[in-house]
Amino acid sequence: MMPFFLTRGSWFWGSGEILHKLVTLLFIRIDKLVMEEDIYPKGICRSLIEKGLHKDQYITSIFEALTRNSNTKESDMKKLFFFVCVVAVMAFTGMAMAESEPFQLSLTPDVAVHDKSTRIEGATLNIWGENPQSALALGFVNGSTGDSTGLSWGFLINYADSYKGVQWAPVNYTKFNFTGWQSGIVNYTEGATKGLQTGLVNYAGYLTGLRLGFVNYAERATSAVQIGLINIIPENEWFTGLPEALAPGMVIVNWRF
Repeated sequence: MMPFFLTRGSWFWGSGEILHKLVTLLFIRIDKLVMEEDIYPKGICRSLIEKGLHKDQYITSIFEALTRNSNTKESDMKKLFFFVCVVAVMAFTGMAMAESEPFQLSLTPDVAVHDKSTRIEGATLNIWGENPQSALALGFVNGSTGDSTGLSWGFLINYADSYKGVQWAPVNYTKFNFTGWQSGIVNYTEGATKGLQTGLVNYAGYLTGLRLGFVNYAERATSAVQIGLINIIPENEWFTGLPEALAPGMVIVNWRF
C-alpha cells in the first residue's frame, strides 16, 4: 500500500502548505546565489530566470510542477527524491557559508584565536578585538563589524558598523545604525539611533527614543525626547511646531514627534 504522503495528488504529507514553505526557502537561496555569485541553477529555474520572471513566479511554478497529479508511484518517488536532494544541497551550502565560532580571544584583530572575518556567536575576550558577532564582548577595545548584536562592555571603546543590543564604555561609536542602549561618556552614532542613550555627550544623525545627558545633539529626530543641560535638534523651528516639536535648541528638555 502506498504511504499516505505519496498518494496521487497529495504526495507530500497530504498538504501543499509545508512543501510551499520549503520551496520558498529553497528558491530564496537560489535567488541569492544568482544575484551574488552569478550562478545559474539548471533546468526550469534557469529557464524562468532567463525569462526575467520574479522569484515569486518561479516559486509558484516549481510548486505547481512538483504537486501536479502523477500517474505512477515511481513518478512521485522521483519528485520526492529530487526535492529532498536539492534541499539538502542548498542547506549544506548555506551552513558552509555561515561559518561561526562560539568563542574568541583577541590581542589585536590580526593576533587572535580566529580570523577577524569569522562570526562569533557566544563570547569574546579582547585587548582589542574586531569580529562580526552575536555575543558578549568584554575587553578594552571591542569592535563589531557588519550587522552585530549582543552586549559590548568595554573599558575604553566600543565601535561597530551596525549594532543591536547594549554598548557600555567610556566611548561608544557606531558608523551606521544602532538599536538598543548606549551608555558612556560619549555616545556617537553617525546613522540612526533607536532606543536609549545615556552619557555626557550624545550624538546621532537620526534619533528615535530617549536621551539623558549633559549635551544632546540630533541632526534629525522623530518620536524623540532629549533631557539635559543642552538639547539640540536643528530641524525644529522656534516654538512654531508645538506640541509636536519644541525648538532647535533648549535647556532641560527638547523633543520632536
